[in-house]
Amino acid sequence: MARERMVLKETGGSLDVSSDAGRLSRALAQAGCSVPMSRVTEALWVAERLSDQLYDRIPALQRQAGFLSMPGSAAQWQVLMQLAAAGMLINHLTGKRRDWLSALPGMGAALEIWQLLTGSANRARQQRYPLTLDGWTRFEQEFGRDTEQQILPGPWISPELMGARAPLDTLVTQAVHQPLPGEVALLVMDGDIDELKERMGRTLAWWSRQDSGVLIPVWVADNGQQPVDSDELLLTDTRPVNIACALLEAEAEWPLRQTADIHWLPWLTLVCQPVIAVAIEPAASTGWPAKAAVLRQPRQPLRPFMVTVNRPDPHWQGAQQPHDVLSVLDRYFADICEINPALRPRLANHLGAVQKTLPISCERLGLRSAGTAGALLHHHDGELLVNACLGNQMGINMLVTHESAGLAILEPVLQAIAFARRQKLDDEAAPWAGLPLVCRHDPAAPEMTELLLSQSADQMRVLLIPDGNTAQAALKSCYGETGVVMQLVIPDGPVASIMTPAMAEQLVSHGAVCLHGHCAAEIQLVASGYQSLQQALQISERLQQHQRPHSLVYLLEPGRFRHARDSAEAGCQVDDQIISGLFPEIVRQRLVFCDMRPEVFIGHCRRLHLDSSQVLGFSNHPAARLGEIPQANACSWLHGLVRLALSLGLPEASWLTESEWQSLQR
Repeated sequence: MARERMVLKETGGSLDVSSDAGRLSRALAQAGCSVPMSRVTEALWVAERLSDQLYDRIPALQRQAGFLSMPGSAAQWQVLMQLAAAGMLINHLTGKRRDWLSALPGMGAALEIWQLLTGSANRARQQRYPLTLDGWTRFEQEFGRDTEQQILPGPWISPELMGARAPLDTLVTQAVHQPLPGEVALLVMDGDIDELKERMGRTLAWWSRQDSGVLIPVWVADNGQQPVDSDELLLTDTRPVNIACALLEAEAEWPLRQTADIHWLPWLTLVCQPVIAVAIEPAASTGWPAKAAVLRQPRQPLRPFMVTVNRPDPHWQGAQQPHDVLSVLDRYFADICEINPALRPRLANHLGAVQKTLPISCERLGLRSAGTAGALLHHHDGELLVNACLGNQMGINMLVTHESAGLAILEPVLQAIAFARRQKLDDEAAPWAGLPLVCRHDPAAPEMTELLLSQSADQMRVLLIPDGNTAQAALKSCYGETGVVMQLVIPDGPVASIMTPAMAEQLVSHGAVCLHGHCAAEIQLVASGYQSLQQALQISERLQQHQRPHSLVYLLEPGRFRHARDSAEAGCQVDDQIISGLFPEIVRQRLVFCDMRPEVFIGHCRRLHLDSSQVLGFSNHPAARLGEIPQANACSWLHGLVRLALSLGLPEASWLTESEWQSLQR
C-alpha cells in the first residue's frame, strides 16, 4: 500500500523527523560515521521536505518528455527521485561521494534535479539553471530536449552529470570493474532480477578487495514483483530515510568480504507503489524548492579528470628480425603496466589461456597483483571480456581476440564510443585511456574490421598492422588518447620487421608511408594489411627485375582517408598535403591490395583518386587453406601482375614465367 505523503506549503506545515533521525544516526554510527544528532535531523528534514515539494513537479516534466509517460514510469520516477535524495543525504552526512551506474532514463532525470538542488552539478548547468523562478521555468521548458550542440536535461544519463556513468545496456557486467578501492558505486537497475543476477554473477569472480571498490546493486521492482532471495533488503516504504539506512547497511557488509559472490551480495530492492494524486497548493510548485544548500555534496573521493598513462619506449625489432606480433605486444603491455603502478590493469584474452598466449604479462602482472583475479581475464564470452575492459575506466586495458570471433564484442564497444563521442561534442572529454582491441587477422572473415571502419574515425580507429614495430607504435599512441577504441589487426604467426622505428611512428602518425620508390612514378602499388603487403612486395620485386619504375605505399588506417562526416571526424583526417605527396593524381596506374572486401576499401578511401585504380581483396571465396585464399579470391600477386600489365596495354603474361601463368589457368 502506498504511503500517504505529507504535502507542505511554502509557509507553515510541519514535519517531525526526530524518530527517523535517531534511526539514521544509529545506521551512520554502525557504518563508522559519528555525526551530531542536530546535523542529522536538519539534513533529514531538508531531504524529506525537498522530496515532498518535488512530488508535484513530476507530472509537468513527464508531459514535457513523452518518454516518461509510458505506463508505470511515474511510479518508477518517484522511487528514483527518493533514491537520489537518499544518496545525496548520506553523501552529505558521511563526507564521502557515491557514484551512480544506471541505464534507467528516470535516474538521469532525478540526478539532474538533485545535483542542481544540492549545488553539485557542473558549473555550466548551474549557470544555465539557477535556483530561481526563471531558472526552474527554463529547466522545465528545456527538459527532454536534445540538440546536436548540447545534451539538455531529460530522461537520459547526460555526459554533464557529475559522478554518473555511461548508459549502456551491458552496464551490469561492467559495473564490477567500475569502482576503485575506496570508492562506492550504486548500480540502479530494473527488469528480470534472475537475468540480472546471472549476468552479474559471471563477472563477480573477477572482483577482489585489492583493486576494487564497493558496488551496491539496487533493483527497482514493479508493484507485485517478488524478490528471489528472502535475505534481500526489501523496501516498500521508499522514503529517503529508509533507503539511506538500507544503503548504509549494505555498505557495511563489504569490508567483511575478501571475494565477491552473487549469493552474499547485498541487493537493495525498492518496490514501486501506485502513484497517488495529491492536491497541491499553487505556491508549492513555484520555482525551485528552497533551502537546498544545506545538503552540500562532498568531492571526495575525487577521481582524476582523465587517465594519464606513462608510455615507455618500445622494444624495437631489428631489420628483418622474425617475431610474433602478439608476443611483442605482450612484452610492451607488461612494461606499460609496470611503470604505471597506480593504474589498475585489465588484460582480457579471448584466444585461449593467458599463460600460453601472453606469458610475459601473465607472469609480471600476476606478481604485481598478488594473484588478483581481475588483472588477467580469460573467458569464451568475448562480450564479457570487453565489458571488463570498458568498465575499468580509470585503468589500463587490452583485449586480445580473433577477428572472426570479435563480432560478439561490437555492441558494448559501439555504445561506449557513441557516449564518448557525445561527451567530446559537449566539451566533456571521456576520462578513460584508449582501449586497444588486438585482433588476429582472419583473411576469410574481415566482417568485424569492416563494421568498425564504418564508425566515426575519431572515436573508432582501425589499424591494419604489418609488423611488431608498428604494433608497438600504435599501442603507444592508443594510450595517449582518451575515449578512443583502437582495433589493431595483427598478422597471425611470425613476421619479419618491415618498418624501422622511425617509419613505424610516422606510419601511425600519418596513416600511410612510402616503402619503395618515388610516389610520382607511373606505377603505384598500395597495400593495406599484412597479407596484402606480402602480395605487393612480390610484385614490387618482379617490377624491379624488369626495371619498371614504381612506388610501394603501405596504408595503415583507411578510416582517416575518407571524406569527413562532421567537424569532429575532420580533426583526425589525414592532411591534403600528405595525401597529395603519397597518392599524386599523376600516377598512370595504381594497383591496391587490401585485407577486406574491395568495395569497403574504395568507399572509405575516396580521397585517394581510386576512380581509375584497380582494387583487389577478399571476394567471399573461402579456401581450404589460409595460404590459398589470395588465389581463390583473385587477389594474389600473380593476379595483380596480370591486371597491371593489361592496364598498361601489355600482354597479360608479360611479367610472368610459364609455370606462373599455367598456375593461373587451373
